[in-house]
Amino acid sequence: MSVPPEFVGAWRRVGLTLDGTRLVDYCDVLWLQTPTWFADMRLRLVRDDAVPADGVPDWFYARAAFAGISRWSPPRMTWEHALDFDHSVPPGSNLLRFADGVMVEEGLTPVGGQQTAFTEEWLRLTTDDVSCSVTAGDGHARIGIGRWAIELRDERPGGAFSATRFELIDGGWTPTGHLPG
Repeated sequence: MSVPPEFVGAWRRVGLTLDGTRLVDYCDVLWLQTPTWFADMRLRLVRDDAVPADGVPDWFYARAAFAGISRWSPPRMTWEHALDFDHSVPPGSNLLRFADGVMVEEGLTPVGGQQTAFTEEWLRLTTDDVSCSVTAGDGHARIGIGRWAIELRDERPGGAFSATRFELIDGGWTPTGHLPG
C-alpha cells in the first residue's frame, strides 16, 4: 500500500529516546518521503570523538544515507533499502503515529544483546501539498521533496558510494552535505 498523504514530505529528527531515556542527538537527520520512495541522510553535528557511544546503537549517531521503497500497513511503515551507505542503519519496520503535531516512530533495536525500545520524533518541514520527485535506476536515486533533495550513487564493488543533500537556495540546488567526506 502506498504511503498516506499525511506522511509524504520532508522531515527532520527532533527527538531521540532509548529505553525511556531522552538522548542528545549528535546528527542532523533529514528524511524525505514520497508516496513510494524514501531517502534518509544523517550528518554528524560534532567530531567523532565527541560522541559518547556507550550502550547506544551506532545507527543513532552514525553518519549514514540510504534510500528505497516504503510500504504502509497501518500502523506500521516498512522501509526497504535499495541503496545504503554502510548498512549501519538496519532496514526498519516501525510503528508511526502523530502526537501534538510531531510524528512519532517507535520500534525495537538491539542493545547489549536485548531488544530495546526506541522512539524517534520527526517534525514536518513541508506543507501537505508539497511537490515530490523520484529519479531512480540501477545504483542511483534522487528523491526530492519541496526545497530538499537527496541524491545517492552506489558504484560498488570497485567504485564508491556517495550521497549528497541539496537545498533549493536562491533558485538553485545547493549542496548542504555530502557522504563520504
